[in-house]
Amino acid sequence: PQFQVINNDSYRDCLVGLLQFQGNTLGMLCLNAKEKNFFPKEKFELFRLICEQLAIAVSNILYKEEIEQREQEKTRLLALSEPISKVRNRLH
Repeated sequence: PQFQVINNDSYRDCLVGLLQFQGNTLGMLCLNAKEKNFFPKEKFELFRLICEQLAIAVSNILYKEEIEQREQEKTRLLALSEPISKVRNRLH
């Protein structure tokens, strides 16, 4: 889908970096420019470092969402265990 946008908007240059953290690819960062050779090679290392930092941030967000999901599952299980416990107590 991105290449259609690039063609429609007449972009002439693109700088792309993978967002990788601990062996996992989390996405990519893509900067487009309407000028050919807009991105100087001297800035590639800075761009790589930005991608590394962004990958860490994305990884932290995904990890936080995973923790929140587990907490929600625990809350639901605890909510179910209370009525089950009441039924057991009535049977004894």
